[in-house]
Amino acid sequence: LDASFHYGQILTADKNYEQAVRVYSGLLKQKISEDQWCMLACETCELYLRLADTATGPARDNFVNPC
Repeated sequence: LDASFHYGQILTADKNYEQAVRVYSGLLKQKISEDQWCMLACETCELYLRLADTATGPARDNFVNPC
């Protein structure tokens, strides 16, 4: 869990937001504490907003409504 979270942070620092979202989304599916889940969900949401801010058209819609 820690290694994957740190990898997501590295990807975020490198502005590789799509890959970071994939890493964090995978972590959210694991059995983790409620506090960890909330932190990861907030990080993931922030990344989706960053992606939506730079995308246009249908690609933007995918980030605004990922489910």
